[in-house]
Amino acid sequence: MPLLSAMTTPNSLLIVDDNADFVSACENFLTGNGFRVLKAFSGTQAVDLYAGNSESVDLAIVDLNMPELDGPTTISALRHHSPGLRVLAMSGAMLVPYFVQLNDLGVRHFLPKPFYFDGLLSSIQLAMH
Repeated sequence: MPLLSAMTTPNSLLIVDDNADFVSACENFLTGNGFRVLKAFSGTQAVDLYAGNSESVDLAIVDLNMPELDGPTTISALRHHSPGLRVLAMSGAMLVPYFVQLNDLGVRHFLPKPFYFDGLLSSIQLAMH
């Protein structure tokens, strides 16, 4: 039984992280809990995928430290296509250097890595409200 069955669950999530094993683990867990998961392994791929996706995405979960486009640049580009997109920022590095930039982008939800999957679910719920 999905852990979020009694809660309001977003239909579709976009996970953006350059670590393919991490994305795969998150995808497996989240699809098992009723989410539809789109995945991107770089900021560039996320922007291309999002711009070409005909279905809505309820929440983007974006790693902050990635090659090509970093997290804040990726979030800015995603928000260019959809200004109201909800975002959950995550990082294995210190989040402090990103706070001003993310605040300016309207990002209010952060998840430090590593995390437990129940923490991911809680963070998704918070970001959706």
